[in-house]
Amino acid sequence: MNSTPANHSDNNGTGLQTLLDSAPFACTIWNGELNIVACNSEAIRLFEIGSQDDYILRFFDLSPEAQPDGQMSRAKMLGIVGDTFIRGRSVCRWTHRNLLGELLPAEIIFTRVKIDSETYVTTHTYDLRPISGYPSGSVISADGGTYGFARSLLESMPFGFLIWDENMILLDCSTETLNLLRVREKDVLLSNFYSYSPLHQPDGIPSREKAYRMIQKAFITGREIFEWLHKNAEGGFIPTEITLVKVNINGKYFVTGYIRDLRVLKETLELKNRLEVLAFSDSLTGIHNRHYFIETARRISGQNTLPISIIMFDLDNFKLVNDTYGHQAGDAVLIEVAAAVQASLRPSDLFARYGGEEFILLIPESTPEMAMKLAERIRCIVAESGVVHNDHIITSTISLGVATQTNAFESLGVLIGSADTALYKAKHKGKNTTVHA
Repeated sequence: MNSTPANHSDNNGTGLQTLLDSAPFACTIWNGELNIVACNSEAIRLFEIGSQDDYILRFFDLSPEAQPDGQMSRAKMLGIVGDTFIRGRSVCRWTHRNLLGELLPAEIIFTRVKIDSETYVTTHTYDLRPISGYPSGSVISADGGTYGFARSLLESMPFGFLIWDENMILLDCSTETLNLLRVREKDVLLSNFYSYSPLHQPDGIPSREKAYRMIQKAFITGREIFEWLHKNAEGGFIPTEITLVKVNINGKYFVTGYIRDLRVLKETLELKNRLEVLAFSDSLTGIHNRHYFIETARRISGQNTLPISIIMFDLDNFKLVNDTYGHQAGDAVLIEVAAAVQASLRPSDLFARYGGEEFILLIPESTPEMAMKLAERIRCIVAESGVVHNDHIITSTISLGVATQTNAFESLGVLIGSADTALYKAKHKGKNTTVHA
């Protein structure tokens, strides 16, 4: 059985575990049996969870059941970790979820790390939400740790890493920093660090002056985050984000710096946005899809927004439209209906295509009377709209089922089932009608 990080011992620098805890991203460590054995403080902070033990125990509760690509979260995560033990490095976009049900978009970098005779996989999680900030004056303190293990993890970080002492002397950097600035020798970078920035930053302040000012400020406030323009050894400019963190190692204070390449972050965010559109939207109508609806409805239903109403509807005699005018005409009808209904809703209402010609809405803070009034308005809007196809005007009607949750103990699944039953009754009542459960 693989040992855990705590089993390693080396007396040559017990404070490096503290540097891991100062990192501005969540770090998780997996052993060869695909079990989590440790995490850093940022992982606990990110998910607002009580302790490392809680994080390990509830790790798979910190993701939705399925990822946006439809894969089950647990199986996908274990698959990537296992694959990284073979390949050495993997990168993926991931959707986490905190204990309040809020979705956290992230990018995770998986890296294989070998310490002595043991092999681990570390994951470094980039929170892709806007920076929320940290309280001033926070200081990461050393409470033990092991040099060999922590040093290996620092080298595995997908960021540049730097550390200054109280005399503003740059003491060390990671291999990733050398790679970012295209410097071969560490001593060259440490002795000439400020030559790897332009003379002035974009705000007009001389780079050396601004760097000293920010490091001094971090020694006072505990943490500073700012953008910085680097210049590599070949003269190319690199926009970055730097996080400075004050750390206390064996009674002495230092400031660590973490460098994030914003060129990579921009590409990641653009891809994330494109993937989210594909993953959460219905490709035909452009409204939300069933997967997004279920995940978001679960979160809304847990936020004390009672009463909540569900409206389900589908198009009457839709098969006849396809059979008479063709599937292109049927698609045009679905697009028109979705657009007409969407235009009539509030920003807080959740609307999605549930499947085929069936649609679903979640209406927060909606009494049965309010939900029925909205359902009737939607029914009339659809009946009054039409699509022109090959010189034919195609009109449609819909049948609607409505259900309202007033009891906090009633599950979302039960509520949707009640609306579906009401829809079934509306169909058998003569169609083009609305029934409340």
